Amino acid sequence: MMTGARARQDNYSTPDQTADVIFGAATDGTTRLRYIAGADAEAMLAARASMPFEDYSEALVAQLGLAD
Repeated sequence: MMTGARARQDNYSTPDQTADVIFGAATDGTTRLRYIAGADAEAMLAARASMPFEDYSEALVAQLGLAD
């Protein structure tokens, strides 16, 4: 049985998706510094924006299986 981050690997952005975002960032001609690479990153940012940092940090540690 997979737990933690391994169980969610099917939902991660693919290397090709990430490369497309990086290429777009390198060639878009803007001074923008941050780009969202994939649905997993979008979900993580949405979660972070929806709660206080302490709650987000605790949830992330638990989700990654890093809690004691």
